Amino acid sequence: MNSTEIYFKVVDSADRFGAANPQQLEFLCSVLSKCESDALSVALIDVFARSGVIKTSFERQELAGQILERLKPRCFLVLTDVIRSTISHWNVSVEQLPRYLAHVYGKAALIMALENKLENESDEKIIHALKTMRWWIGE
Repeated sequence: MNSTEIYFKVVDSADRFGAANPQQLEFLCSVLSKCESDALSVALIDVFARSGVIKTSFERQELAGQILERLKPRCFLVLTDVIRSTISHWNVSVEQLPRYLAHVYGKAALIMALENKLENESDEKIIHALKTMRWWIGE
């Protein structure tokens, strides 16, 4: 599966079954564990980046976060690009995204990237999200 197919598989599952269905999570992880790691990370990060204000936004992000946490795919994307693309849509209750980023890029690199973004940010909603992301990783 390519990243687009993975993305639609995850959001369709979240929209149909929610994020609290353990059987569906097991099934998805079983299927997605066979996918190429880079395609998987791109698709799951896209769930956060493309989650605008829709009814199932939390469910989509929570499910993507659970999969990230479980499978921990490597990621070739630039950390600052990931933060920039996800931070304005990220639901701050989904702790798996910052924990995944700390795992993949390293906690120190994530803290530095968050601090750099905070220095130049004026939007209060994004400032809150950046501080919350830092909080989720224990800083």
